[in-house]
Amino acid sequence: MSWYVAPSLKQLLAEVNHRWPGRSRRSDGTIGDRAHSARRSDHNPNGRGSVNAIDITASGINVGALIAAAKKHPSVRYIIHNRRIMNRDIGNFRPRYYSGANPHVAHVHISIYQSRTAENRRRSWGIATAKASGGGSKWRTVKHGQVLKLWTKGAPVKEWQTTALGYRGKKADGYFGRSTRADTKRFQREHGLKASGAVGPLTWSRGVKKTKPKATSKPKTSTSKAGVKAPPFPLPSGHYFGPKSGPNRSVSGYYSHRSDLKKWQDQMRKRGWRITVDGLYGPATREVAKQFQRQKGLRVTGLIGSLTWSKAWTEKIT
Repeated sequence: MSWYVAPSLKQLLAEVNHRWPGRSRRSDGTIGDRAHSARRSDHNPNGRGSVNAIDITASGINVGALIAAAKKHPSVRYIIHNRRIMNRDIGNFRPRYYSGANPHVAHVHISIYQSRTAENRRRSWGIATAKASGGGSKWRTVKHGQVLKLWTKGAPVKEWQTTALGYRGKKADGYFGRSTRADTKRFQREHGLKASGAVGPLTWSRGVKKTKPKATSKPKTSTSKAGVKAPPFPLPSGHYFGPKSGPNRSVSGYYSHRSDLKKWQDQMRKRGWRITVDGLYGPATREVAKQFQRQKGLRVTGLIGSLTWSKAWTEKIT
């Protein structure tokens, strides 16, 4: 099938080139590559052959002005830039965290609706006079010692994600989006802190500087019997209780086996550990597991596999 760029997007590109003639075109793009063609994407031609998305290189232009103009154009459905997505149909372009593999830092992605009207609308985009309207797509870079909060990014954010929240792989991206804020609030509640969702000095010290939180300290007395037979480990071979950001074999309790994890947490509580019995694998449960593993000479991972599970019943209380 032959394809073409939607006339309304051609109009946009012409106006961008007219206002910023010396801009970089390094990340410009319209038709999707092989990776795009393997999935649903506005960069792929629709049934009429129209490509309804365009990428415009961020270098050499006023990104805020471009985004402000795009929001006013009735053909635009959503905009992505710098790890934020703005959708007309979700909050009228309210910025949200974008979790896709490509953060769209080098360019601004603009998609229009899949309709003939949106494709063929020839009205001006107003690029020539557009001004940045604020509330755009920029994340604020933070350094160590500064407060981490929504829409901040940088090395301290990544350190917080990996050390305190247990993020792994692509999820530990150094961007403090809505999911990081939600997990931070959960961390704060588990550690007896005000659940503000922002990481100040106190929250940072609980999660990163290895200060033992009160939630995981061990009292002197216990009501548990030691040396009893452990119940069977409830997960398949090779699986363990761990963060929900982990691989498929990591079971967090958020989707299944919550009652099983509660059983281990309750046993640890009976052994004398201060732990919330909620069936969810969070930072506090991980810290208890790590301290218990260290105490019993096990490999210290914070993950609850079959051995850490059984030792909660069979090991002598010390």
